[in-house]
Amino acid sequence: MGYERMPKGHGVTGGSPRSRLIALGRILSVVLIVAGLVLLVMAIEKANENRYRSEQAGQKIELPDETRTTTEYNGSVYTLKKKLETTLVIGIDTFEEEIKEGEPSNIHQADLLYLIVADKTNNTYSTIHINRDTMATVKVLSSTGNKLSETVQQICLAYGYGSTFPIQSRNTIDAVSTLFNGIKIDHYVSITMDSVAVLNDAVGGITVEVMDDVDEMKAGEYVTLTGDQALRYVRARRSIESNPTNVRRMERQEQYISEFRRQFGQKAAESSTFALEALSDISRYMHSDCSIEQIADLANTIVTCECSGDFKLEGETGTDGTYVQFHADPDKLAELYLKVFCDKIG
Repeated sequence: MGYERMPKGHGVTGGSPRSRLIALGRILSVVLIVAGLVLLVMAIEKANENRYRSEQAGQKIELPDETRTTTEYNGSVYTLKKKLETTLVIGIDTFEEEIKEGEPSNIHQADLLYLIVADKTNNTYSTIHINRDTMATVKVLSSTGNKLSETVQQICLAYGYGSTFPIQSRNTIDAVSTLFNGIKIDHYVSITMDSVAVLNDAVGGITVEVMDDVDEMKAGEYVTLTGDQALRYVRARRSIESNPTNVRRMERQEQYISEFRRQFGQKAAESSTFALEALSDISRYMHSDCSIEQIADLANTIVTCECSGDFKLEGETGTDGTYVQFHADPDKLAELYLKVFCDKIG
C-alpha cells in the first residue's frame, strides 16, 4: 500500500498510526539526508504547450543495452550490476492549494529530478541530479495515460501529461529511464514546493553568501533566509540578469543544500523528535508509490551505507531561440551510466 494524495491534505494511507509515524520518520531521512529533496524544488514556470525540439534530436547516444549480459565500450567490457534499487525524487513546480481534488493537474512541471541508486551488493548508494532543461525523449499521453506519440523536449515536461499523480510520475520515470538507456527505475517520491519554506523555518533559517542578485538580496551579502525568501533564492532563474540559466540555479541550490544538511543534522542531534515533527509538517505535500517497507528499506540504505558519489549531468546550455535547452554530452552521459549502473569486468 503506497502513499496517495487525499482530500484536505491527508498524505499517508495504510498501516497503524504508529507504523505511519515510523514510516514518516524514515522518509524524512531520505528526503533530507540524501539530497535535501524538497529544497531543490524550484522555479514556478507554468507549463506551456510548446514542444521543445533539440538541435541534436537525431543524434544517437551509444550506451550499453540493458538487455545484454555484457557490453563493450571504448575497449572495456561491462556488465550491469545485479542488485540495484532506484528511486526517482520529483519536485513539482506547484503549491498544494493549486491542486484541486478531481481536477487535472497537468499544467505543472517536474522542476527537480533526483535519482537515488542503491547498490545492495556493495551496500552503497549514489545520486544523480538531472537538469530539468535536459532535452530527452518524452511520451505524449492522453489524460487517461494512453500514449499518443513521442517527442524530444525538456525532460521536466514529462510530468505535464496525464491527470493523476501516478500517471504523471510514471511518465517522468519513463523519460529518465530512456535518458539512461532504459534502466529500470523502481519507485518515485514526489513533493510540491510548499515544503521549502516550512523546512527552512523548521531549522531556524539558512544563512548563505548570496551568489546572485535575487530581489532584495544582493550578491556577496550574507543573508539568513526565512520562509518564502528561501524559496525565491533557490528558484530564481529568469530574473537573474547576469546568468539566467538552470545550471546557475542548480549551483545556488547545491550551496543552500550543503548548509541545510549541516543545520538539519544539528537540530536532529539536539532533539530525537525533530525529524518526525518536520516531516509531519510537510507530509501532506508528498506522494509516492512506495510501500512502508520499501521506504524503510531505502531510508536504511541511505542512513547506514556509504555514498559512492553525488553526480550531475554534464553538457551545454543553449536555446532554440525562445526556450532554454540543456544538451547532455553523449560521452559524459555514457561514462556516468557505466559508473553508476555497471561493473567493469575486463
